[in-house]
Amino acid sequence: MPVLRIVSVLLTLALPTASTAAKVCLSDASNELFYEFSKLKVPKKANVATPVVGLAFSATSVNALPLSGALIRDGNTGQLYLGLTRFFQECIVSAVLDDTLTGTISYDCDLDGVNDGSFELSAVSCPS
Repeated sequence: MPVLRIVSVLLTLALPTASTAAKVCLSDASNELFYEFSKLKVPKKANVATPVVGLAFSATSVNALPLSGALIRDGNTGQLYLGLTRFFQECIVSAVLDDTLTGTISYDCDLDGVNDGSFELSAVSCPS
């Protein structure tokens, strides 16, 4: 019996633990957009990317806008880079964040490769 117990303990320790992903909400300083990510996992190691899927709520749209992208931790600076595509508005969104998910967000909504505007971005409480 002790062998079986040891094997079960080893298997339990070897299995992946529950994800550290959490519901995260971000808001830009213009109060124009509110981003909600139900399971955002921030990469802890350098040069690691995690997928990002969520919804954007706009003051000018009655519908939530789906978005997807990646969150990458830079190996040199340790900063987080968030790149998103906002669907139905054909908008590319990029942000440079720190570990508290505060930083600057930029928009290119006419898809010409030129920044259309930048705002401060910060983590906020998510509605229930």
